[in-house]
Amino acid sequence: MATNRYRTAAHSRYTIFYHIVILPKYRRKIFQHQDIEQATKSALKELAFYHEWIIEELENDTDHIHIFLSAPPRYSPSEIVRLLKTWT
Repeated sequence: MATNRYRTAAHSRYTIFYHIVILPKYRRKIFQHQDIEQATKSALKELAFYHEWIIEELENDTDHIHIFLSAPPRYSPSEIVRLLKTWT
């Protein structure tokens, strides 16, 4: 069964996905702490809900976090990264 991955807006139909990897300064292993990991993930989910992004995958290792998301075409990739880094 194939799922429809297209999203629609007022005058467009799109399927845009971004794979973003965020690294902490000096690649410190901050995500090994459970409370920091949960706080970061909840902040990212809240930001995605506010901007109408869909987070497909959200995984982390001890020193980085992977975000695979779909965003409307009105957001440039640099703006998405800027917002993600500002909120986290």
